Amino acid sequence: MGYLSDKLRKWQYEPWFIQINFGNQNKKSLWALVTAALAICALLLLIIILASPSSSALPVCRTDATAEACVFPFSYKGIEYSACTTADNHGLPWCSTSLDHRGQYINGRWGNCNQDCDSGCKTVAGPQTGELCVFPFKWLGKVYRECTSLDNNGSLWCATDVDPLHNYVADMWGHCADTCPGCRTVEGGTCTLPFVTEEGVTHEECAMDGDTNSLWCLSETETPGGNTSLARASCQPGCAIGCHTHSGARCVFPFIHNGTEYTECAREETVEDLEWCATIVDEQGVMVDGGWEYCHAGC
Repeated sequence: MGYLSDKLRKWQYEPWFIQINFGNQNKKSLWALVTAALAICALLLLIIILASPSSSALPVCRTDATAEACVFPFSYKGIEYSACTTADNHGLPWCSTSLDHRGQYINGRWGNCNQDCDSGCKTVAGPQTGELCVFPFKWLGKVYRECTSLDNNGSLWCATDVDPLHNYVADMWGHCADTCPGCRTVEGGTCTLPFVTEEGVTHEECAMDGDTNSLWCLSETETPGGNTSLARASCQPGCAIGCHTHSGARCVFPFIHNGTEYTECAREETVEDLEWCATIVDEQGVMVDGGWEYCHAGC
């Protein structure tokens, strides 16, 4: 005990450095000290490993063929996706693997999602429950790249199967999950489309308020008596209005091309019956090279 007391008395004045006089230690003591140090290091390493989150608990969504990591959110043809989507991929979920500086999908940088990924927009009720939505789908002459509440009492729905021309197949549809893309009100409700204004004007999309330059629609709300009625509500900024292209992408107005600003579809120089618009513009509103499509009839 005298030897240990002398050592402790010496070390108490050296809090930042413990001097071990190995020369006075025999081999057995030195070996015991080294063994104890290694055991402590192993114990600390084990604690760190056990405390670290398991990599399997945080699966990374990757493409099936190349194992590239998906990048979320990504924007494709005017719609932002926070999970894999089946848009333009014959019902198979896919994701973007690279984005430009605006968060837009880069042409060719994509892949089919593997089984660990969120499979995208699914139906939660209706004739086809638990099925993936197929985008785009055509219904009553219009192309949809997201869920719509048109003629469905304010509930968002999508097609779950389409024919080779992307037309909706009868009875192949379902109600969309809350996480699916689609036009909603700022309160989280959905617009009841179509809706008729007090002036008798029918709208199949959100209407523009000329005084406030904001979008609005009629949405089903609950009254104090427990009943429901249609009331005016503000649409989220991402809701589509106005002109679309044949593929369903939204036209961006105004846009600038070759120094000219356009507030509506531009007429094709070679074919008079065709009109086109920009679908992708930069920060100055200039159309990005290749970021255009032909306008749908009715623009």
